[in-house]
Amino acid sequence: MCYTMGKVMRLHRPLFYICLLFFLLFTASGAWSLSYFSVDLGLILLGNAEENSAPNPVILQGVGATFPVYQEGAFTVEIGGLFYGTQYQWVNDRASPADIERADNFFVLSFQIDGRVTYEWKISDQVDLGIEGGLSLAFRIPLFAWDNGEQYRQDMTVYFFEGRFIYPHGGGFVDWALTEGLELRFSLRTYIPIYNLLFSDGLAFWNGGMVQAIASLNFKL
Repeated sequence: MCYTMGKVMRLHRPLFYICLLFFLLFTASGAWSLSYFSVDLGLILLGNAEENSAPNPVILQGVGATFPVYQEGAFTVEIGGLFYGTQYQWVNDRASPADIERADNFFVLSFQIDGRVTYEWKISDQVDLGIEGGLSLAFRIPLFAWDNGEQYRQDMTVYFFEGRFIYPHGGGFVDWALTEGLELRFSLRTYIPIYNLLFSDGLAFWNGGMVQAIASLNFKL
C-alpha cells in the first residue's frame, strides 16, 4: 500500500498539493465563527459508460455536513464533506462500478470535499431560492476486497489518484424555514468529470459524472 501511494504522489504530486492547499485556505478563513452548520443526506447518481459493469446510472446514498467559512450579504462561501461508497471492479484496464454479486471486486469509499459559493434570494418569510457553484475533490479509496480482488488494489488506487477526483459543479437549492433556528434545504447539483479531458479511457465524457440530490437540515447558531 505504501508503494502504491508513493507512486501516485510521484505521478501527480504538484496537482494534489495545489488542490489540497486550495481547500485548506478556505477552511482556515472560517475563523470558527459559524453562523450555521448543516447535516446532509442524499442520493448520488453516478454515470457509468462501461458496458461490462454495473447499470447506468449507479445509485448511491451519501451522508455528510456543510459549514460556512465566509458570508457577505446574499453571498456565502461553504465547505462541505460527503461520504458514500460502492463496489468497483477492474475491467479493461480501468476501475468501474460493479454489481454486488460480481467476483473479484472492491468496496470503494468515496470522500468528497466541496468548496462552493452560493447566492440566494428571499422569496418570502419562510422560503429562499439560491444558486451555487464551485470545485469538488472526490477521493476514492479501495477498502475491502472480495474473492481475488486484492490483486487489483494497486491498479485501482493509482487509477483513482491520477487526477480522477476533480469535479467543477453547479446547481440550485431552496430553503424552507421550519422553526426560528432550523431550516430544511433541498439541493440539486451536477458534477462534471473534467478529468476526462486529460485521460483517454475510450468512454463517453460523462463517465464518472454525478448528479446529487441532497436534503439538509440547517441548524442556525
